[in-house]
Amino acid sequence: MKNIKYFFIAHFDLFLFLLILVVINFPLFIGGNTNNFAFYFGHTKHWWQIFTFVFAHLTVFHFFIDVLPFLALYFFLDEKNPFWRMFYFLIIWMGNIIAVLFFHPINITSIRGLSGITYGFIIITALELIFNRKDKIIKAAGIFSFFFMLWLVSYEMINQKFPFQFLLLGSVGIPVFVCHLAGVISAIFIFSVRQVIKQGDLSKNFPNMIK
Repeated sequence: MKNIKYFFIAHFDLFLFLLILVVINFPLFIGGNTNNFAFYFGHTKHWWQIFTFVFAHLTVFHFFIDVLPFLALYFFLDEKNPFWRMFYFLIIWMGNIIAVLFFHPINITSIRGLSGITYGFIIITALELIFNRKDKIIKAAGIFSFFFMLWLVSYEMINQKFPFQFLLLGSVGIPVFVCHLAGVISAIFIFSVRQVIKQGDLSKNFPNMIK
């Protein structure tokens, strides 16, 4: 029982995000939509939709292909401090908001979806494998994943299309690729900040560690 309680406390942030995602997207499962939580360029009804669009999805299929990878990546992060994990999310989220407000394509009328956040957490996971693991094969997997994501966002921005479009089954609307790029850039930034802080902690504690 204690282990279960500890698990929920240690991962309260994951369950918080899951709750928000389920509540906002619940209408999809009963034949409704998430229009009240999407962001509409130039004619958004409510100011708070700029903050909720990342949690809303267009279809049930869209919900699952965005949310399941995000939850898996988030759960298996090496970062054990829940507040740092939430800070990762916050910075990547803010990167998406900035991208939407200032760099969105003119042919897009609305936006919703977690994919920009998920791209960011793929990058953080890849960087954790590179910097935190000693096994060469795992490090190589991290390096491959990191450069694959850089190639992917470059391809998307240059060609304005997802290279594996057939996997989306026409059920996710029009992807806003600048959000994917923003997720990657924001993730690299916040992970770098975290690494610098960790190095500072190690430097401070080093004299005590060698006593």
